[in-house]
Amino acid sequence: MSASAADLGRVTATVSEAKTFDTGFAAALAEGNAWFPQLPAGQQAKVVKYAGLHVANNSSLFELSRHGGNFQEYERLAIAIARSDVADAEAIFVEAASSAKDADAEDQLSTFFQNCTALDPSDGITVGTLFNTARQCGADFSRWEKTSNVSGSEVRFLPGNEGECRKQLDRVVAADPRTFTLGSPTGPLVLLRIPDERQMPPEVIWEGDLPGTTLATTADIMLHAEQLVWLQRAGGQGKGRLVHNGPPRAFVGDYIQQMRGRYAALPLRGIARVPRIDGTGKLHFISGYDPKTGLFHDGSPSFYIPLAPSQDDARNAAKALLDPFSQYQFDNPREGQALLLAAIFTAIERPFLSLTPMFVIRSSMPGTGKGLIVRTLVRLAFDTLPVVATWGGSSEEFEKRLGALLLQAPGALSIDNANGMQIKGDLLEAILTEGSANIRPLGVSETVRVVNRSFITLTGNNPIITGDMARRSLPIDILPRSADPEQDRYSFNPADYVRLHRLFFLRAAFIAMRAFRLAGMPRQGLPAVGSFDEWSRKVRDLVYWLTGYDVSEGFRRNKAEDPRRQADAALLAALHQHFGTVAFKAADPVTVHKRVADQRRSSQAQPTVPTPTERALHAALEDVLGRDVNARLFGHCARRLSGVHSGGFLLETHHNPATNANDITVRQV
Repeated sequence: MSASAADLGRVTATVSEAKTFDTGFAAALAEGNAWFPQLPAGQQAKVVKYAGLHVANNSSLFELSRHGGNFQEYERLAIAIARSDVADAEAIFVEAASSAKDADAEDQLSTFFQNCTALDPSDGITVGTLFNTARQCGADFSRWEKTSNVSGSEVRFLPGNEGECRKQLDRVVAADPRTFTLGSPTGPLVLLRIPDERQMPPEVIWEGDLPGTTLATTADIMLHAEQLVWLQRAGGQGKGRLVHNGPPRAFVGDYIQQMRGRYAALPLRGIARVPRIDGTGKLHFISGYDPKTGLFHDGSPSFYIPLAPSQDDARNAAKALLDPFSQYQFDNPREGQALLLAAIFTAIERPFLSLTPMFVIRSSMPGTGKGLIVRTLVRLAFDTLPVVATWGGSSEEFEKRLGALLLQAPGALSIDNANGMQIKGDLLEAILTEGSANIRPLGVSETVRVVNRSFITLTGNNPIITGDMARRSLPIDILPRSADPEQDRYSFNPADYVRLHRLFFLRAAFIAMRAFRLAGMPRQGLPAVGSFDEWSRKVRDLVYWLTGYDVSEGFRRNKAEDPRRQADAALLAALHQHFGTVAFKAADPVTVHKRVADQRRSSQAQPTVPTPTERALHAALEDVLGRDVNARLFGHCARRLSGVHSGGFLLETHHNPATNANDITVRQV
């Protein structure tokens, strides 16, 4: 409860009545927090701020009495913050208390806080009171409770004691708050830092300040080993004595290989710069590593949202989220806006979701602001610039670049300049629908398995979403505003606008997300979307709840527009037109193709002229198989299409024991 004028008038009386608190209960609440005094001063301030903001965002305890608060509980929290003895305790209290509806001015809140510092400490209220109140609201302090200082420990590097030495070294490595295993406990050992330009793959730009991961080297482990005190035998006449020595370089150098898969370091699944919102709508403002998610929170702004926003509040928030994109034009405005909302919520939720589709921002012309949309999304979710990788001349070239990048776990990856390219690739497809892949680092013979939580986008002029990428990508199609869009002038820059007002837009996003969760995340009865069940519940259903539009229509549109699918559908239609429902062998269409090809090559009149259905089948076969049409290729194609509904037709294969070959039929469905 923020103190009203009447409440502030009672402060003097409250000081004299401080001992009326249930001191036994307060003392019990304060128990179990002995870890707090052991933290460095900077960490103590982070803990107190985390606890205060968590209570403010997830309870009415800082609200005025008329808005559901309770003055006594409010005062207890103020006292608990004051007794934390952190340098910015007053600022923390004022920030938390200012979140209340109709909150008092900051100078009044400061006065109230200063009066609370004069209360009799025998009332039993301690900083632990704050922590335990925050726990009741869902706060998690385990990452601080488990913090231990292993620096300065003695290590006896003696024959037969190598295992204990390795264990001590592993402990000091694991204690580094920026050292992790990538993706899982068995992943490679990595350090969280902004990669050096020399470590970048070709055609990759890492301009932002969001850190990524780099594989740990022997030099990195030596820096950790130097935090320990190494003791070795003196040798000579004093061989019984132990003397201080530097870390044994050969022993330290073997650590990475010998402990692979058994590191004590925590697993890192991704990097975030927004709070975590749980299934109940509670916000968790976290600094550093979050053991519940395996994410590293590299700074998260503090903000407040209403405790119980309605669906109307959520829809108004969604309209606000679209403001930065108001200068863009779409062929279908309703569809374009719904897809933009899906991209916004996906970018914010991406570190917390194991799988999400890729957003493809495309246009028919350059200069339409495709990259600007990506930068705006990334600025909102990560407050930085995206890592940019060009597609290059082929999907094979890009896949090599992508493999190197995945080891660096970029928070946001923008695939740029995929102009006219067919978007496909085994690695990209696996990352999107499996969330992990085996990567072979440069100069290393063995592969490592990495888990990916990058927000991946692709931009280009007329890129072609083909094959299995059709169910992994959502296209956002931008209309050019003029015949020469590069010369168009805009009234503001969306990315700069979001950078300046990021807190406003984050509040809007989390208002919508909290309202949806408080409404029970109502299921919309939409068809399944394959690999993206969690994304569908938290993003697709949310957007439908806000707009009434199903963004997964984009998957179906991809399939309809896919040239390969169109060619497959044309082939099935040609086969059905020629053979009807009669079974045929793989060699039969090839015979038709050869007859038409021979007739076209011959300069002399042929006794029989190919029929229209034969000419149509000839053309369809070459569209799918190329000019080198043979029974083996057609057999592979038949197996690929077997059981697939395409263009209203269904191809089926049945083994014929009499001929020991497959009979093929095509029927309408």
